[in-house]
Amino acid sequence: MTLSWESDLDGVFSTDAADSSGAVTVSIDTLSPGDHVVIVTATDTDGLYVTTTV
Repeated sequence: MTLSWESDLDGVFSTDAADSSGAVTVSIDTLSPGDHVVIVTATDTDGLYVTTTV
């Protein structure tokens, strides 16, 4: 599974995959100041995907 983390202000800031247990940790210090809407898209090996806003 691939993951894409995208800010409405700064664009894609991470494409790190989940670990073998499915856990994901993202720590970013390069986002611009301000309130961000973050969209996460998970895509499986068949190309199926889901998107959510956090």
